[in-house]
Order: sequence, then C-alpha cells, then structure tokens
Amino acid sequence: MFRAWHEAVLAQDAGKIADLYAADGVIETPTAVLLSGDMGSGVVQGRESIRARHRRANRPTS
Repeated sequence: MFRAWHEAVLAQDAGKIADLYAADGVIETPTAVLLSGDMGSGVVQGRESIRARHRRANRPTS
C-alpha cells in the first residue's frame, strides 16, 4: 500500500492517490492544510475531496 501511494505521489497522480482511499476515506494530518490551501482543520474527507485537493496541490504555481 505504501509503495503504491509513494509512487502515485512521486508521479503527482491525484487520481491514483485518491483511488487508494475508500469512498468515505479521511486524511487527518497537518499537511492536509497545505493540500487544502487554507488554514482549516487539517482534515480532508471523502475520496473526491482527496482527489481535488491533490489536484490543486500539484498545479503549477507560476
């Protein structure tokens, strides 16, 4: 599981990352604040929210 997650993160593949979580999966980590782009709770709930947050995190910033 970790290897699949790590490879998806390195590839910046938000779809593959999200697919590793259950439909109602939850990420609860201080780094979730970075994924969310706000200073919220640090919790990302649901596979589609996880996918969207990783897509935003992987967008070019220029």
